[in-house]
Amino acid sequence: MEERRKKQMLKTMKEGDELATVKQLWWINKFCRDHSLEYSLPLSKYHASMLISMLKQTEVAYVNKELLLEIQAHIQEHVMEHNNVGVS
Repeated sequence: MEERRKKQMLKTMKEGDELATVKQLWWINKFCRDHSLEYSLPLSKYHASMLISMLKQTEVAYVNKELLLEIQAHIQEHVMEHNNVGVS
């Protein structure tokens, strides 16, 4: 039911020409400023919604990549410590 409602809402936004909301623009502006990206106005609600969705996915992927690199570094440190045990 929720998925159907989301699809209908996106369809309605896509067919309309209503401009992006202040909240949407704030989120896009914050993300783009934090990542040195640019965008241009005007944005429709639909395009702003699609852009925010893509940016969130990008942000999640970036965080996951950073976390993976930290885990790999921790594992490498642990392996090096384990290999050096008893070596003097």
